[in-house]
Amino acid sequence: MKKVKQNLKIFFLLLGMSVILTGCQEMSSKMDEQLDNINKRAEELDSAVNRGLDKVENLDSTITAKSKRIKNLDSIVRKTTTRIDSLVNKSAKEINRGLN
Repeated sequence: MKKVKQNLKIFFLLLGMSVILTGCQEMSSKMDEQLDNINKRAEELDSAVNRGLDKVENLDSTITAKSKRIKNLDSIVRKTTTRIDSLVNKSAKEINRGLN
């Protein structure tokens, strides 16, 4: 009888341990799924951020190129203005000479 009780205790102990291990495996599986989902979302977010950064870099390049072009055009306008001012001054001096 003692042997049967001892065998029953061992049986229930093993049964309890199997239930606990099965539960742990299920929890581990669920955790792996959630970690995979989090990882996938992180990759999607990283991809979206990278696309945004690419757009910003392209915009920055465009702004830099346009700024250079504006500086070149400003330089041309300044040179042209200087030439026109010089011509106007020359003409004004000649007209003043002619009037005097």
